[in-house]
Amino acid sequence: GFLYMISDYGMFRFDGTNYLQYTSTASPNSISVNTINDIHIDNNGDIWLATQKGVDCLKQGGTTFEHYFIDDYNNYTMRILEDNQGRLLTLTRTGIFLLNKERAAFDKVISFENGVDFSISSKVFIDNLGQVWILSENALQRYDNLFNYQGKYELNGTVGASIYDGASSLYLVYPDRIRRFDL
Repeated sequence: GFLYMISDYGMFRFDGTNYLQYTSTASPNSISVNTINDIHIDNNGDIWLATQKGVDCLKQGGTTFEHYFIDDYNNYTMRILEDNQGRLLTLTRTGIFLLNKERAAFDKVISFENGVDFSISSKVFIDNLGQVWILSENALQRYDNLFNYQGKYELNGTVGASIYDGASSLYLVYPDRIRRFDL
């Protein structure tokens, strides 16, 4: 297999001995921009990149990138996530977008303009039930797998870091303690 790494200099594929660098060029088939914010390999083995110019995809075994433009304001994508149904989501400054495979485009499913606590430092993750969780400095918000708002949990103090165990618990790191939050 390969190890894929992202940076401000494109994406690197490493086979244990040699590396191949993917960078932005004048070709429409290259990565759209060298600065890549997140990478996700989906259940089909396709490689998805969150970039400053939308989302790029390298199909498994492919050599060219497909580009997904979000819109004029939300083209800066920060994260790529996949839920337990194989749905692909991307995170921008104003919301979370779901890939509509029929249209080959992303549609907004959660808007941050409606009072959602969100900042660039916020974390977003999806639990085993497909629920979307947004962790800000002092609140945790939950959406069901249809992206309906389910509630907000106020957190005591400022969370400095977090770790999701991939199952049922979120560990929140405060300046003086670690708290387990059961999802």
